[in-house]
Amino acid sequence: MRVLHLPYGGQMITLCSALREIGVEAASCHFERSNFNFKPDICLDLKQVPPSKRDFVKREFFKRAVSEFDIFHFHFGLTFFEDRSDLEVLKRLGKKVVVQHRGSDVRRLSIARKFGNPYVQVKYPDERKIVSSLRKLSSYIDHAIVADYELLPYIEGFYKQIHVI
Repeated sequence: MRVLHLPYGGQMITLCSALREIGVEAASCHFERSNFNFKPDICLDLKQVPPSKRDFVKREFFKRAVSEFDIFHFHFGLTFFEDRSDLEVLKRLGKKVVVQHRGSDVRRLSIARKFGNPYVQVKYPDERKIVSSLRKLSSYIDHAIVADYELLPYIEGFYKQIHVI
């Protein structure tokens, strides 16, 4: 079993390290170099690629990744491509896919206020965009992960299975 985590974040690097310790082949991939000096296994460093060639570099890496990995673990609700066209290809090829939501990618003010949190802040105020993204992701991805029960209400009703870790 070979697992690819992407597209950025320090937590996924730690997850890959832990997976390797138990015998799972896992790799972390960042699309861009991190300002936090994270050290992923793979870095496409797209900011160093001319804008006109970034899509090509990503598509070539996607082709390679599809042939090398069995499971794709996406973080922050992001995938290879902004239009999520990669999800249809991964599903058609029978690849296993999971998404891990971190908070700001799903947190909506309308839901947070229902739970009486007067201090809540949201990073992205456009709730329609968040819901649209969740619908698109969950139409191809059955399993979602959140870190705690506070995030559960934001993704309930979208995915077939939600795992709280």
